[in-house]
Amino acid sequence: MRRLSLSTLLLTFCLDAAEPRFVYPLPPDSAVSVRRDIVYRTVAGRDLHFDLYRPANHMTGASVPVSIFMNGVGSGDMRRWTQYEGWGRAVTIAGLAGVTFDSHEGGVIEDAEALIH
Repeated sequence: MRRLSLSTLLLTFCLDAAEPRFVYPLPPDSAVSVRRDIVYRTVAGRDLHFDLYRPANHMTGASVPVSIFMNGVGSGDMRRWTQYEGWGRAVTIAGLAGVTFDSHEGGVIEDAEALIH
């Protein structure tokens, strides 16, 4: 019985430790406006997307400084990683907009330039 309890506790700890987390304090969901899956470029028939995080209290049409989190690897799924979503949300605390985006292998610089344009 003791082994079963210890095994269960160890398994629970390992599963909890494996869960990706963003450790910097994030604003509440109500303080962030998120627009996901905005297509900014199509390469070889594949759409590349970006997600835009803005302070929820920003005025529509008002300009806000933007922080772009570079996907320099050429991976199409990094913007969905906990770390990238966290960065996009975190900068809204300072009144900035955050952008996370897809890129493709061998075309990271061109993808970043297309995103900025």
